[in-house]
Amino acid sequence: MNKHAPSSACIRSGDDKKGDLERTESSIRPELLLSMPDIADNSISSEDDSDTEDPYSGRFVRYHFTPRFLMLRQIGATVDFQVGSKPIQKFRMIERHFFKDIHLKTFDFDFGYCMANSKNSCEHIYEFPSLSPDLIDEMIKHPYETRSDSFYFADDKLIMHNKADYAFDAGISDNTLP
Repeated sequence: MNKHAPSSACIRSGDDKKGDLERTESSIRPELLLSMPDIADNSISSEDDSDTEDPYSGRFVRYHFTPRFLMLRQIGATVDFQVGSKPIQKFRMIERHFFKDIHLKTFDFDFGYCMANSKNSCEHIYEFPSLSPDLIDEMIKHPYETRSDSFYFADDKLIMHNKADYAFDAGISDNTLP
């Protein structure tokens, strides 16, 4: 994991425990956005999934928020996931957010123990950093240059890596950009 810049591709775990965990759905509140894909059904993959059975495909999602999203101090995000036949003693997610090569914030969420063959739902709260007006303007003017890497660990082993990028210009026409 690179602490200083977003990764260029999805990292593949050496130990394929991913088969024991499936992320099924996500939602974000409050709904202060013009459009946001539902990760379970409308993710935009960076790979062509058409004829592959690659377990790492579909690990990219693109979000399109209004500029108002950047004014929020916190949001709640719910993640639904299923655990396979083996319990997970310690399930954790580390998420790093960047704008270009500026590290904005790292979030570290501990989901704890997850029973085998269970369906789980967990809400975590994102406390956003204060952003300067100049940085907010730059983030609005440069759609999809804000990126994140989400690393999922089971019992301290990387099992999944998801990538996302973000735009904050929804609802702004080209002739109204600052």
